[in-house]
Amino acid sequence: MQKNMLELKNQENLYKENQKSIQELNKWKHDIKHILNTIRHNINNNNLNEAKHIIDKYNNILDTNLLNFQSGNELLDYIIASKIHQIKNLDIHLVIINNINEIPISHTHFSIIIGNLLENAIENCGENKEIIIDIGNMSTYFYIKMINSIDTSILDNNPHLLTTKHDKKIHGIGLNNIYFILNKYSGKISFNDQDNHFIVRILIPT
Repeated sequence: MQKNMLELKNQENLYKENQKSIQELNKWKHDIKHILNTIRHNINNNNLNEAKHIIDKYNNILDTNLLNFQSGNELLDYIIASKIHQIKNLDIHLVIINNINEIPISHTHFSIIIGNLLENAIENCGENKEIIIDIGNMSTYFYIKMINSIDTSILDNNPHLLTTKHDKKIHGIGLNNIYFILNKYSGKISFNDQDNHFIVRILIPT
């Protein structure tokens, strides 16, 4: 039941983010003719600098508001896309290191693990606002490393990583679900603080 609740929550969040993307695209569809006509008008009147200014302005808007990275793994991109508006709104610098040859667990389980880790990283990101996702295959293991900046040690204040959210029955299941999934694959998870960063490491034998 907890797993179903979490999957439903992830689907609802993804739906909301997709709706935002659709609204942005509809807005662009409505405005693009006016933008192009303005550019044409400036070119026809030899106002080339103004035409260039408009092009540069809207290129910058596209770079700022749309998903402008490709990790090389469609599933990973799909999961991150569900959080990308939140990441951009919080001005978090996201780094993705993709060394994936093969994902040795079900796509549903992979999505639950990455989705929960990324959600926790976003919520606990410190003033430096940096998240690093490093995933890949190494020898006989599949590894996942999620790093987020922190202002103070999380483990010193909360060594058992208990949820601090009001609704503990709902929000406390994320880490438990990760433990449950890793147990199915004989996987291991570890946590540590280092140089103002919180680091989660997962190893799953292949």
